[in-house]
Amino acid sequence: GIEPAVDYITRITHAYDYDAATPGNGYRSILTVVHKCTAHILQLCRYITLNRDSFLFRGGHYSRELHAYVTTLGQLRACLFYLQKLSTYTSQGELMPDEDKLSTEDFKTAEELMIEVENLDQETFYGRCLAFQYCQSMQKPLTTINLVMASFSEGYTQSSTVMKFANSIIGGSKYVMDPESRAARVVNVTRNGDINFCKAFWQMNEHPLMHNLPLFICPPVRLDKVLILPADDFEIDLLSGEAATITVPCVHTGPAPVHTRLISYELREGQVSMRPQVKTSWSIVLQEQWLPDLSENVARAVAPMSHALLIHIHGGGFVAQSSASHEVYLRHWAKELNAPVLSIDYSLAPENPFPRQLEEAFFAYCWAVKNSRLLGSTGERICIAGDSAGGNLAVAIAMRAKECGIRQPDGVLSTYGSMLVKYSPSPSRILALMDPLLPIGILSKCLAAYAGIRVEGGLKFPKSCSTSDFGSALVPDFDQRVKGGSPDSGCCLAEKSMSHKATSSTDSGFIEGEDPAKESSDDERVSQLVQQLKDGAHDVDQSLRNRPLKHSPSQPNFSTFHHSSTPVTSAPLFAKIKEEETEPSPMSLFHHMPLAKNPYMSPLLASDKQLEDLCPVYLVACQLDPILDDSIMFARRLRALKQPVHLDVLPDLPHGFLNFVLISPEAKKASELCISRMLEVL
Repeated sequence: GIEPAVDYITRITHAYDYDAATPGNGYRSILTVVHKCTAHILQLCRYITLNRDSFLFRGGHYSRELHAYVTTLGQLRACLFYLQKLSTYTSQGELMPDEDKLSTEDFKTAEELMIEVENLDQETFYGRCLAFQYCQSMQKPLTTINLVMASFSEGYTQSSTVMKFANSIIGGSKYVMDPESRAARVVNVTRNGDINFCKAFWQMNEHPLMHNLPLFICPPVRLDKVLILPADDFEIDLLSGEAATITVPCVHTGPAPVHTRLISYELREGQVSMRPQVKTSWSIVLQEQWLPDLSENVARAVAPMSHALLIHIHGGGFVAQSSASHEVYLRHWAKELNAPVLSIDYSLAPENPFPRQLEEAFFAYCWAVKNSRLLGSTGERICIAGDSAGGNLAVAIAMRAKECGIRQPDGVLSTYGSMLVKYSPSPSRILALMDPLLPIGILSKCLAAYAGIRVEGGLKFPKSCSTSDFGSALVPDFDQRVKGGSPDSGCCLAEKSMSHKATSSTDSGFIEGEDPAKESSDDERVSQLVQQLKDGAHDVDQSLRNRPLKHSPSQPNFSTFHHSSTPVTSAPLFAKIKEEETEPSPMSLFHHMPLAKNPYMSPLLASDKQLEDLCPVYLVACQLDPILDDSIMFARRLRALKQPVHLDVLPDLPHGFLNFVLISPEAKKASELCISRMLEVL
């Protein structure tokens, strides 16, 4: 059933790559997931065939495993369907529909495709099949995170800490034994929980115990201190020779100091040279946070200033985490780069939406450029690095520095950064349907919170059907098939209302000229095959096995879709959701707001003039990341302007892999790649 769609997408996917040496885009990512799911099913079937006669063979367990993966493959078939429809609304090689090139109606239809994707059933991806698409070293950690999320949600609404802990423990034991219940819980809380739940869960990394973890298992550093940059304006030299005043961040919540963290593998000159008699405001604050007493032995061990400086901006969806929760890799970076690392702790949304984060990060960058010697660096070479939300801010800082005439960094490293906060459909964003760290609900709420949109609750579903109605639209119920149940048990609402008369392939998406009344039942043949396999027959009827399946009237023939600018008009694969019965996705709420096109919020939307003469940009993206297409399209924009840019697409790793460098060899290797890119800058 999925082979025609796979063939179609395989033929077009090369047109969306950055270049021949860097294959990667959302189309390839979905194909990768499909192939991995298919391979897992084949492996599972082979294991069952070889071991089902064993005395210790757990038939029930493997039946449920097979059911789960077959259901997952069915949902992936739905994803392929939407990929094909989406490709008709994009120009050749473009991964996102261009609002300026499409009519208002066509662009709206393209956006509605993603809202339909959001309404697909997610539970199959978060149960027994959770994280199957990633490298093996990441599967258990991601499963553990989802288990903790489900358990955490049990006690989240309790006011008492004791009750929170008790409910989490009780719920956790249940979810360990029941993957289906865990999946239902995770999908429910990520779709319907508010942004405060996302913040509370991600902020678990900020527990003092987690802060102390790097002290024991990460490379030791001589300096790891919080620096508070006071709320005072200061002057900075421009490239033109003139001076400009950098004002204190004040949007939304008024003037306030900016918190940063300085990490240095060695004590360096400048870091320990301050004296109390120096009465400037910044030195007083730094002195309070510094090492107050230095013995002569320590003083003699002070290293000279580094010529390099790394300015880091942490991720967390603009709503959570801090520099402390990213020390698991920052300490390693400080050692390998042999340079001080200044990590910026910007204010978090939704209490502080855009542009507060950008103001604070830019203020800290300018302060570091002016006072690099106080950080133990001559400032000869400066690199800005950020992951996820931090990757977005890192690029925005470089753009703003260029526009203001301030010295730009010598290079920017954006690791799985979001370059388009504006709601826009793309192939890779379909991966949010199955991402353990960035599910659809969390991704949309975080971006909406950054844009300043208050969303109470999560995505709303039609009152007339539940998410399970969508989940069975493509895959007949496995148990019903084994029991010889109704062949129509897996049909969706739209399919049941269709006429069984064949129509032309161009209009309906079905195979042309088929008369279902004259075709033998595929369901009957499947039932016969299943029954023979259940009876232990190793030599089943070859005439049944080799006879090709026909397209049933309720199955779309994907091979009839064509890559063109004309929208595909085909019978709906799922029940159509009535507009008055559902609320829009959070991200579609600010589609018409001017803020949606702000280039500092979404660097991908910056004008050619704003991107010209930008410092070199290094983009590290993940093949299975929902925001992969952001990096690819941004790299293509820069290349078209002949700007220095380098793109790496890493296979089999999830969004946020830098936080897993201590437990995943693949993540550690990817972190080393980031280090090599920063060394090119420094």
